Amino acid sequence: MEEQEIDLIISAVELGEESANDFLDLLYETDTPDIPVILVTGADSAALREHYFRRGILDYLLKKEISYDMFQKYLDSLYFNQDLGRKLKHLNIAVLDDSQTSLNIIKKLFDLNGVFNVDYFKTPKKFIESRKKYQLVLVDIILPGISGEELILQYRRRSSQCVIIAVSSIDNIKTVSNILSAGANDYLIKPFDSNLFMARIKANIRTYLLMEELEEKRRSLERMAVTDGLTELYNHKHVHRLLEEQVARVQEYHSPLSVAMLDLDFFKKINDDYGHQSGDEVLRDTAIIMKQELRDDDVIGRYGGEEFLIIFSRTTSRRAKNIVERIRQKVDAHGFGTEELRITLSAGVSSLREDESSIELVNRADELLYRAKEEGRNRVLAE
Repeated sequence: MEEQEIDLIISAVELGEESANDFLDLLYETDTPDIPVILVTGADSAALREHYFRRGILDYLLKKEISYDMFQKYLDSLYFNQDLGRKLKHLNIAVLDDSQTSLNIIKKLFDLNGVFNVDYFKTPKKFIESRKKYQLVLVDIILPGISGEELILQYRRRSSQCVIIAVSSIDNIKTVSNILSAGANDYLIKPFDSNLFMARIKANIRTYLLMEELEEKRRSLERMAVTDGLTELYNHKHVHRLLEEQVARVQEYHSPLSVAMLDLDFFKKINDDYGHQSGDEVLRDTAIIMKQELRDDDVIGRYGGEEFLIIFSRTTSRRAKNIVERIRQKVDAHGFGTEELRITLSAGVSSLREDESSIELVNRADELLYRAKEEGRNRVLAE
């Protein structure tokens, strides 16, 4: 075993003339005493079970209860724990303690576990002045010039998601509860046990990563609710809501606002001649072209089918028409996967009038779009 890298040990309790006790004695004298051990036995003895758990085993299993799923659970747990260790090495970590001895001990514990992405601070001032974003902060609660409780309150306001772990030799229950109420996620008491130290770190990071995953799923659901799945532009409902908000804003401040309704010419023929997959590619490419030509403040959405709506804030119809004209020319010149597949677009541009609603504004742009179609397509008409 000394010649191999071992992640998990599954052992019988009785090992010939020796026992698991003798084996554990040997294991704990090696350079890798922390390898998890599962004992398997036919003897359901409460006294033996308690004895071996006190010796630090991972689990005590009866042979008659062993199953594939049971061992798969342990393998999944090991993989997850290793994955946590890898992720921990990519997080930004800060340690604040005015004791150099404590900093040295924590540094050694991190170094032994291959965690080197750590910044160490001896003074609260330097830590507070650091603008680096940390995902994990370990802070001593006895600090010069500021209490650990106050510092935790300050940092929690700066970073609501960060994992903050207080460290101290004080084990008073009231002190611990006050620190946790101030915003700390956990409280570690000095001196540290190396195994418990890393286990508590990983447990808190596990929660942090799960919360990050949930937050990303929430953001993804929000994006899905307002985004057209094909073009990744805003969908009809959301772009119209944004237009209503902008109309209300510019009516109050009397600044210009223009919209453009754009429609791809003879799009049905693309679907009929080349198939719906090609039609989807045309819509995606057109969306990309439009986004490339628009400014940061402009808003674009897929209004329906092959029709698009662009909102130009603080923009006159003349300026908006120039932008849409560039889009029209780019689409006209674009080869959609093949030289034979060409497409054009028509557009109508209107500007908001006093006391006009968003629906009236869009309807006037739509009327101009209809006229552009009647006059031969592949053109932009504006008021």
